Amino acid sequence: MDNPIMVGPTDSYPLPCERILPDWPCVTERYFEPRFYAPKLTKRVPIECHIGHQCVLFHSNRIGVVTLAHNHPLLTNDSPVEKLDFQVKDNTNRLDNKVSGKWKKGGQRVDQNSQLCIATCKDGTSYAIFACMRGTLIEINEKLFTDPNILRQKPWSEGYIAIIFPLVKSFKTEKESLMSWTDYKKFLDESEPKNNEITESDS
Repeated sequence: MDNPIMVGPTDSYPLPCERILPDWPCVTERYFEPRFYAPKLTKRVPIECHIGHQCVLFHSNRIGVVTLAHNHPLLTNDSPVEKLDFQVKDNTNRLDNKVSGKWKKGGQRVDQNSQLCIATCKDGTSYAIFACMRGTLIEINEKLFTDPNILRQKPWSEGYIAIIFPLVKSFKTEKESLMSWTDYKKFLDESEPKNNEITESDS
């Protein structure tokens, strides 16, 4: 089989992806709608942490796959990821999340600004990574435990961060609370934050 071909981002689809054939869309392109989130620095974020824009890939079955935006500093900087810390509070570790049954009961509840983990790079820089939406945490990607740098290498496939299940009644609301690719391009053109980071603080 031929080696995969990297395509994108394009005007119609914002994320680079691996295609087997140049004109044949990859799985992510065919089945997931990307939406974007630009978090703000708040008191909930550790003072030593930076932030960057993120992306949620929405599937038709109503799950949201939390990833990084293509311009997140973790992807644009050269320093590899050395550690992911899922102990986001003294009493909250995302790795302790457990769900059961068809409706995934028992999972941790999250909102847009809930931290999923803190990624620390080899150069010592740390980034807070957020849930980006309200819902129930279904899973943290287990591949990140043994290979945290897959977050940089394959962020929109094997290196996804987490899967979140919004309440059925609020799926549309949660999706529309995030920016479409068209709106996100406009947002970037108007704001042009340095290194794609937001530096505002909550009052």
